[in-house]
Amino acid sequence: MRTFFTVALALALVAVPIRARAQDDSPPDTDAALEAVRVVLDDFAQAATYTGQLRQTIDQVISISYLDETVVLTQTIKMEGTTTVQQEPGQAYATRQMDFVQSISQTLTGGGLDETTEIGPVAYHLRIVEDRFYLNVETDDPLVAGQFPAGWHDITDGASAFPGMSMFDIEGVLAIDGNLSPGFADELTDAVLDITYEPGTNPAGEALDRYQLALDPARTLDLIGIPAMTGMFDEGSIALDIPALIERLFSDEATRYTVHVAVDPDTNALVEFVDEWHMDIEIGPDLITDPSLEGATMALVQDSVQTFQPTAVNEPVTITAPEIAE
Repeated sequence: MRTFFTVALALALVAVPIRARAQDDSPPDTDAALEAVRVVLDDFAQAATYTGQLRQTIDQVISISYLDETVVLTQTIKMEGTTTVQQEPGQAYATRQMDFVQSISQTLTGGGLDETTEIGPVAYHLRIVEDRFYLNVETDDPLVAGQFPAGWHDITDGASAFPGMSMFDIEGVLAIDGNLSPGFADELTDAVLDITYEPGTNPAGEALDRYQLALDPARTLDLIGIPAMTGMFDEGSIALDIPALIERLFSDEATRYTVHVAVDPDTNALVEFVDEWHMDIEIGPDLITDPSLEGATMALVQDSVQTFQPTAVNEPVTITAPEIAE
C-alpha cells in the first residue's frame, strides 16, 4: 500500500534482479525466491500471538457527474497504530486488539463547492473477543465528535450507530482475515506475476532480504472469491452493484497490486509487510442501482499503501472484552 523505506543507491546498484513470470516454467532462482517468501509468511502465520505497528496512507480522487454537474472529492487518509492478535483455534475469528489514529485531509470542488476540510485526528479502538466485535471511537475534533456514540459498543450484528459503517456487514468484514493468517502465503504466491529480490538494510544499517511481488489482481480475486468480498457490504445500503464493481476493480487493466516483504536473513523472521494498490476506474450507469441517479457516472483514482511491522511474536498477551456503554 505505501512505501516508507528506500534502498540506498549503492545497494540498488548491486541488487540481484529476479524478474520472471511465476508459472510452471519459472526458472530455479524465481522458484527459490517464491519459496523463501512462502516459508517466511507461513512461519509467521503459525505464531500463537503477535503484535505490530500499522501505517496506512490512501490518496484518492472521486468524481461524480450528474445532471451536467461534476463534483470532485480529493482525499488523503492517514492511519497509524498497533495491532495485537491471539490465535483461537476453537473460534471463528482470532482474538484481536487494534488501536489506531486516523486523519483526513479533503477538498470538495464543483457544483458550486470549493471546500477544504481537515478531519481528525480520530482514535479508533477495536476488540474481537470470543467472536464478538467491539468498537470505541474518540476524538476532540468538533466537526465529528458529536457523530460518534460514547464508549464501547458491540457491533457484531451491525454498526449503524457509527457514521459510515452501516454499509458494512460486520460478519463479512471479519470473514476476510487480513492478519497474515494460515493459508495466506499460498494464496499470495499463487497470484504472483513477477518477483524481485534485493539485499538491503533497515534504518539501523542491519542486513535485510527484500522481496517485491507483483500480483495479478484478477487472480487475487479468484483466490479470495467474490462472495467473500461482497459479503463485506450490506448491499441494501449502497447504490451500486457491488459484485460487478468488485469484479471491475480487480480486472481493470489499470489496477496494480504489489507486495513488499522484508526478512531478517539471520533469523528468517518477517520484518515488514507492505501492501500497495493502485486503482483507476470508471463507474458507469450500469453499476449504479439507485433509479434516482440514472445517468450518473463516477470515477475513482486511488493509491493505497499499508505497512505492517511485527514488534513481538509469541509473547504473552491479554485481550479482554470491554465494558459496554449504557
